[in-house]
Formats: sequence, structure tokens, C-alpha cells
Amino acid sequence: MSRARTARSARARANMAIRLLKTIQPWPRGRGMGRSFDDCFEMGDGNEVCRRIIAAACNDCELRNAMKRHGCNDWLEAVRAKLSSTEEHQQLLF
Repeated sequence: MSRARTARSARARANMAIRLLKTIQPWPRGRGMGRSFDDCFEMGDGNEVCRRIIAAACNDCELRNAMKRHGCNDWLEAVRAKLSSTEEHQQLLF
């Protein structure tokens, strides 16, 4: 059983998913995200977990790069939309 299944909050599962995004190599070079990553979203609050990941990516360039490596294009679009609303962040976009 993965730790995501025993985490008590969406925040904890989002932090786990972020850590996995940053550390696991994308498929095909690596082993892929796997069951532990999936479990972060399957506890009835997957939308909240996604929202927290997107919010974190607005201030974390390393996370945005990890999203790009893993092909999380929908999340990147959401981050771009959030960042584009503030002029100072325009330069931080990819």
C-alpha cells in the first residue's frame, strides 16, 4: 500500500505527487509514475490535489520543468493561465 492511501489530507497527497513528479524519470527512460502517483488522486479529492499542485507550480520552476518532462500539458496550461494574469510573472513563463 502506498503512503498516499494513508495520507490524511489533499495537501499531504499533493506534496507526495509533487515529490514524485520531481524525482521520477519520465517514461520510457525511467519507470514512469506508477501506482504511488495514481493513489495521490484516488482518495475522493483528486480535484483538490490537482488544484494544490497547480498552485505550487506557480512559484516553483523546478516543478514546472518536471511537469513539462512528464507531459502534464493540461496542468501547464492552467499554470500559464494563472501566471499570465500578473505581469511580473510573464517573464517566469517557460
